[in-house]
Amino acid sequence: MSRQTYNGKTNHMWNQFNDFYNENLKSLYQFVFFRVDCNSAEAEDLVSQVFMKAMKSFTESPEKIELSKAWIYTIARNTITDYYRYNSRRQNESIEEAHEMIATDDMTPSEDLVQTDLQQKVREFINELSPQKAEVVTLRFINGFNHQEIADLLKTTPGAVRVRLCTALKELKRRVENNVAIKELFYG
Repeated sequence: MSRQTYNGKTNHMWNQFNDFYNENLKSLYQFVFFRVDCNSAEAEDLVSQVFMKAMKSFTESPEKIELSKAWIYTIARNTITDYYRYNSRRQNESIEEAHEMIATDDMTPSEDLVQTDLQQKVREFINELSPQKAEVVTLRFINGFNHQEIADLLKTTPGAVRVRLCTALKELKRRVENNVAIKELFYG
């Protein structure tokens, strides 16, 4: 192979990976952020590790790797598992509703306080779900994945994802309806 052909393939490969990186960085960061107790420094480190592992794998065998969300999220899940294993912590599927998803600029201070309290309660409820249910809720409502994307990532069927999600949402609804603190937030 000539040097010019090699450099052309290398440039194409890097451009392809760079586009993939730019398309997935934000949603992958959100996924990791919510899985590591909303710790931005840890999330940044882990996302860097994920993309370094992905880049290494892709550069070693570009013909064998399909750049996909399922592939990068599998690397992320494994990296998070290693992180918790290394730090000897119990995996905590903490999910916090991002403030940028909710426009609080037009709220009064008391409305903002109610919103913050509600977010805290919802996060607590999600933390009480099984890790599998919390992960599906996170992928669907925080990361915006559809059922097929979640199924690909979790190596299951879209039907199984729908069932798990439905069960999780029913459980969350029951907890919200039965919670005195939430009733006090809305009804004083």
